[in-house]
Amino acid sequence: MTLDAVKAAVAVFVLAVLQLSALPLLVPGSATPDLLLILVVAVALMRGAEAAALTGFAAGLLLDALLVGRPGISSLLYIAAGLWVAYRVEPSDSVIAPVAAPPAPALQYVYVFGAAVIVQAGLGAAHLLLGDGYPLRYALVQIALPTVVETTVVALVLLPLLRRLFPYRMRLDGYAVIAA
Repeated sequence: MTLDAVKAAVAVFVLAVLQLSALPLLVPGSATPDLLLILVVAVALMRGAEAAALTGFAAGLLLDALLVGRPGISSLLYIAAGLWVAYRVEPSDSVIAPVAAPPAPALQYVYVFGAAVIVQAGLGAAHLLLGDGYPLRYALVQIALPTVVETTVVALVLLPLLRRLFPYRMRLDGYAVIAA
C-alpha cells in the first residue's frame, strides 16, 4: 500500500505539471483534457473508494494551488467523481468480491466520460454560485463540452498506462481484492 501511495503521489505531480504546462501548448482552443481526472478514475477502478478519494483530494489541492484558484473546489469534485466511479465498480456487501477482473475497457471509458461530466457540471455550478462564472453558452460550448470530449479521447491512451501502473490485485483463489 505504501508503494501505491508513492506511485499515486508521483503520478499526481507529473500529470498536474503536464496538464498545466504542456497541454495548453499542444491542444488548440481554450479547453484542455483533464489528466488528473483520468488518474482519479484509474485509481477508483483499480484500488477502490478510499484510494480514489485520497488521490482526488491531493490532485485537486495541487491543481488549485498551481492555478492560484479557490482551494478545495477541484478537490471536492475529484473526490465526488472518484467515489462515483468506485461505488459503481465495488460490490457493496463485502471487502472480498467474486469478481475476476475490473470492468471491460469500453465501460472504463464510459466511467471516464461520466466523471468528466460530473466535474465539469460541478465546476460550472460552483462558479455560478460563487458569482464568477462566464455566460452559460460560452462555458458550455467553449470549456465544458471540449474538456469532456478531450478527456475521454486522451483516456484512450492514458488509461491503459495507468492500469499498468496500478495493476488489478487478485488473490490465489481467484477472488479480487477490492479494498484492504
